[in-house]
Amino acid sequence: MGLIRGVMLASLFLLTVVSVSARETREVIMRIGLPNGASPELRVVERETGSVSLPKVGTFGFVPVATDDKTATITVLDLTNGERKQIAEVTLSVGAGPVPTDSTPQFNIRLLRVVRHQQ
Repeated sequence: MGLIRGVMLASLFLLTVVSVSARETREVIMRIGLPNGASPELRVVERETGSVSLPKVGTFGFVPVATDDKTATITVLDLTNGERKQIAEVTLSVGAGPVPTDSTPQFNIRLLRVVRHQQ
């Protein structure tokens, strides 16, 4: 009975290690057209926040969630004054032109790539 229990525990441990080591993350690469004419490229791990600051306007966050390797939804946040207020959300496809947000200020967001990373 002790041997069977030991084998079962070892198998469970190995299954847990394999599950954790096979975890995958995706990085979303986008170009943000800013109201001042600049267009920085942001590389953000999905569900994390990439940010840009505009002097005299505020700080804004961009949170991507990839649907697949060609599509992502970007949530735009106003981070000014330490808040995380959602001001826009756009769904983008790789290869398509920039999509304007319906926020003030307005951003033109273009999805460049979705990159998979094994951890």
